[in-house]
Amino acid sequence: VVLVVGVGSASLYAYGQQYTGRILPGVRVGGVDLSGLTPEEATGAIADAYASVGAGVISLAGPAGEATIGYEEIGRRPDTAAMLAAALVAGRQGEPVADLIAAPRTALHGASVDAVVTYDQAALEAAVAAIAESIDRAPVDATLAVSEDGSYATTESVEGRTVDQAALLASLDEQLSELGAPGDIPGDIPFTTQTPDTETADVE
Repeated sequence: VVLVVGVGSASLYAYGQQYTGRILPGVRVGGVDLSGLTPEEATGAIADAYASVGAGVISLAGPAGEATIGYEEIGRRPDTAAMLAAALVAGRQGEPVADLIAAPRTALHGASVDAVVTYDQAALEAAVAAIAESIDRAPVDATLAVSEDGSYATTESVEGRTVDQAALLASLDEQLSELGAPGDIPGDIPFTTQTPDTETADVE
């Protein structure tokens, strides 16, 4: 019995050792099989499989017309670092004895890691700020000017508006963080309006 146990343990140990620094057999990220790959190989496989998440555009309708933000502009891409880290620990318990059993079990039953995407939040904030700058304006009062001969001239009031950047960023973050986000994310630019103190009707 001792001999059998010893041989079995040695076999399991040898099995585990050959995957030191590699992803265990049976580990998948989404639909990508990473069995036995080195970190470098796995990174390449993940990047290739999910390269399409970086192709797309956000189309926003607003009071000044349509504004667009390209996925490339905000660095939307597969989060290879996070997926690789999860794949490397999949099937591993962190304890030598437990790992002897967990590794072959993972090869037999498999282990799945969720695919995730990321983007440059600072770049998105900058893009939204630029859009807001083209839309935001202060309210302008209507004016009435009377000349010496009794004639008068008026200027019309202009309603002010301010983009709700926080609401827009929250909405876009929710959609961009979804792996299955469409290649074209449509949306409306949220904004508030401000009424001038003196409106056109007040001077007519």
